[in-house]
Amino acid sequence: MSRTARPVGGRGQRGSVLYAVLAIVFFLSLAGLAIMKMTHTSGNVATGTKQTSASIRHVDAALERALNAVRSDETEPCPPTVFTGYDDPTDPEIGTIDVTCAAASGTPVAGERHLVLTATAGSDTVGRATVRILDRLDSGVPLRGQGVEVCDWIIGNGAPDACP
Repeated sequence: MSRTARPVGGRGQRGSVLYAVLAIVFFLSLAGLAIMKMTHTSGNVATGTKQTSASIRHVDAALERALNAVRSDETEPCPPTVFTGYDDPTDPEIGTIDVTCAAASGTPVAGERHLVLTATAGSDTVGRATVRILDRLDSGVPLRGQGVEVCDWIIGNGAPDACP
């Protein structure tokens, strides 16, 4: 009885396992790249949102400080320059903010001041507020800055509405 020799290594696969492994690695690499790109984009969006929020808080704080200064000012109902040089070291993007005051259009009732506060950073207007400051109690007794009604408060460049 004679034995016949079989061909060595010929099982009919011809590298199909290798092609399958390469295809899986390729598709996993594509998925990994997509996830890395999404993570990078999300990080950029979060950074931009953080900077925008900080700038909004910066302008809002300058307007609020100016309003508090005008509210209790005994010498002048609306000083032309209320607040200068407000600078928040945590927000270097927007820079220094100056706030000016002007009387709002219309005739206010006795014991009230209608004012427009304008915040500027350099030559750009970054916020405006229209407010009514009450300088008397309901009983008519004079009391400087006893109440504040905010008619409009805009962060950005827009025209605020007047107090009714």
